[in-house]
Amino acid sequence: MPKPVSRAFGIGALALCVALGGFWHPLDSGPGFLFGRAAADDDGGGDDGGDDGGGAATSPGFGGGRSGFKAPRKRVYSKRTPRAQKRKATNQRKKATNRRSRAKAGNVGLPVAAIDEIILRGALESQIADLENRGFKLKAKRQTSDGQVMAKLAKPSRMGLRRARDLARKSAPDAQVDFNHYYRLGYRTQSGDICNGASCKAFSLVGWREQIISCGGLPEIGVIDTKVDASHPSLAQAQVIALQLPDQVKIGSTPDHGTAVAALIAGQTGGPVPGLLPQARLVTVDVFENGKGGDERTDAFVLASALDMMLARGVKVINLSVAGPANDVLKDSVNDTAAAGGIVVAAAGNAGPTAPPA
Repeated sequence: MPKPVSRAFGIGALALCVALGGFWHPLDSGPGFLFGRAAADDDGGGDDGGDDGGGAATSPGFGGGRSGFKAPRKRVYSKRTPRAQKRKATNQRKKATNRRSRAKAGNVGLPVAAIDEIILRGALESQIADLENRGFKLKAKRQTSDGQVMAKLAKPSRMGLRRARDLARKSAPDAQVDFNHYYRLGYRTQSGDICNGASCKAFSLVGWREQIISCGGLPEIGVIDTKVDASHPSLAQAQVIALQLPDQVKIGSTPDHGTAVAALIAGQTGGPVPGLLPQARLVTVDVFENGKGGDERTDAFVLASALDMMLARGVKVINLSVAGPANDVLKDSVNDTAAAGGIVVAAAGNAGPTAPPA
């Protein structure tokens, strides 16, 4: 049986807690009180709407505002499941990678590369299979005209994009591996507004002589761009052959830019947009698609595939009017085209002769 002193001390301690506004118990799931709720009411009972400033009705503290005591902040535990937490972390990593890519490219509004893809050129089938065993997913694979394998892989969901690229480079050391960068037109234009009949500035800008227009034996000229509207008045009588990449699922691009480029090259004499070589035969490939929010773009994998298609057909002069970052796979495709005797005419950009390459 406990001693009277101990019992008196315990009763006294309890009375002190009640006087101060209540006794808090760590296992209490309520608003922070176990005893003494009425003691926290500063207006003598009744409802707490008539509180006299003590704040007991709204604050789960030790007593009212007069006492100066505050209850410890309740710890709130997340109710997310482990799977939801992993999914949230993955999405945050993707967004962070995308933000870094946009900042590096100086383009805050648009992504610079696919957030979950890497591309390879020149990898062995066994090396691609090894990456698949490591969690990569094969999204597209093509064989180039010179027998090399070009592949597009989706990275494992829990792996960062840079780490995925580095792992692929280690797995296929002799291949070209990079992100699947995006490329855009740089500007939009209406195809009918480029020239004004015979006074088209394209001739004077490049020092073009009228005698060249009538020269014979012109090669096929490749145009890798948006869709070309062959029914445009400037191209109605022109020779235009449209090719399409195999297994390409895309939302059709707008024909403005591709038609403008084609007209500048092969627009018919006397038309609204007379071209530099009206007798030339054009071979076109539509590589662009309208992405989310009207973002018309293509990527490095598609551009490299289009270059290889031109090379396989024997097209030796290829126009490429796009803008985007450097890419190892695309660079390798351009070098192979040049090694085979082809000429790639790349856009110089729209910021004048002293601007960096587009």
